Amino acid sequence: MVIRYPDLEVLLELPTPDYSASVHEPVDADMIRRHVVNAFRYGGEDERGTAYNGRMLHDLIEVGDGYAEHEDWPNAAAVYQLVAEGVLEHYHTHVDHEGDLGGFVNDCAAGLGNCLAETAADPPRESILHTLFEIYHWDVEAGGLGVGDQVPGIILEQATPRERQTVAQWIQQALASSRAGSHEFHRQAYGGFLLPLQGDYLDDESYLRLCRETARWQELVRKLLTLCRENEALSVAAQVDDFYLPRLADIFVAQGYAEQIKMLVRQRAQASPNPHHQFHWWLKKRAQEEGDRAEELSLQEILFWQHPTLEGYQELHTVAEPLGCWDDLRSGVLARLDAAQNHALLTVIHLTENEIDLALETVEQVRVPHWQWTAMPLRVQVAQASEKDHPRDAIRLYLQAAEDLISARGRENYVEAAGLLARVRALCEALGEPGNWQATILDLRERHRALRALKEELNRAGL
Repeated sequence: MVIRYPDLEVLLELPTPDYSASVHEPVDADMIRRHVVNAFRYGGEDERGTAYNGRMLHDLIEVGDGYAEHEDWPNAAAVYQLVAEGVLEHYHTHVDHEGDLGGFVNDCAAGLGNCLAETAADPPRESILHTLFEIYHWDVEAGGLGVGDQVPGIILEQATPRERQTVAQWIQQALASSRAGSHEFHRQAYGGFLLPLQGDYLDDESYLRLCRETARWQELVRKLLTLCRENEALSVAAQVDDFYLPRLADIFVAQGYAEQIKMLVRQRAQASPNPHHQFHWWLKKRAQEEGDRAEELSLQEILFWQHPTLEGYQELHTVAEPLGCWDDLRSGVLARLDAAQNHALLTVIHLTENEIDLALETVEQVRVPHWQWTAMPLRVQVAQASEKDHPRDAIRLYLQAAEDLISARGRENYVEAAGLLARVRALCEALGEPGNWQATILDLRERHRALRALKEELNRAGL
């Protein structure tokens, strides 16, 4: 049975906590390690590589949970440590489709946190702390996969002052490695853990130096502003990458230095090679908060022309209407869209504003190949809006959209085309022109007589 179903071996060999014993036998570490290896060895194959047996890993963690439930904290910690170490050892050689492997490690980290809270003796506590740190260290070096995200919180809550200093030394050793020193992400991750560990023991200059060494720009700027050293804080903000500046700017605003940082953000917005950057969004948000409607409108115009959308157009309307300048602004926007041949957005705007005559004009100027789906829904939207007052235009647009779908081929397209043709038939009948419908459908069937699937869908729709 074990040869055919290897995971049964786990059930046969895994220890059962002796709930009645006053002295617990230490768990067999070699046996736990062997079963972790077997969980990966007997996982089978999938299309992307060797799979692992999650059920076996789950059973191993449940052994640790069993020890913890009956307050056998040394054995519980030993199981969690062995499973976590084994999973991390095999992690990069196996496919973690849904993040389950990381989940097993996180379960072990949570269990180790409980063990740490219930363990008083120093040697076991340091062993648990070291395993927790190694989980965190592994994740940082791997680029931040979410494995052990709860570890810093566990250590900050459970560690004694002396233990905090020990963990801080481990982090310093990690920072001293060449890899951590050359990657800003690693330095920031370690610094984000190191600052709360040591913050209460550092003087101001040591705190600032650590922030700089670990690229913790937000903490650095916040501390400088707290010390009323705004010029230094502005110097830091001027040197950081575009990604960080809006976050730092919020700190300046919160501490009463809004005008100084706004000037810097404006300068960066003008100099940035990326026209779609977040600086204009940040400046617009500030204008909203300060009630500066004219500034808000100016920035919304910039944002709209960076990426013209219906939502941006409607936001322009919302901001401009109270200022009494919407009519003139609207005329200019529509003229510029027309000059840029953005007839698709013009059509959507006309539909939204119930200007069906104008939508019928602009939709004809939308030039998109039949295989691009964006043109077909737009044409159908205009047809739907035109049915009441412009039924013949609606018929023409429905037929164009149906032909596009048929040209694209595929049964799903034929089904959708049949639905549009049914609307054509209904409109022809409402106009008292059934003969026009008959001529249309007969012509369409003849031109596409080789498309068997199309004929099946037309017959199914009664066309």
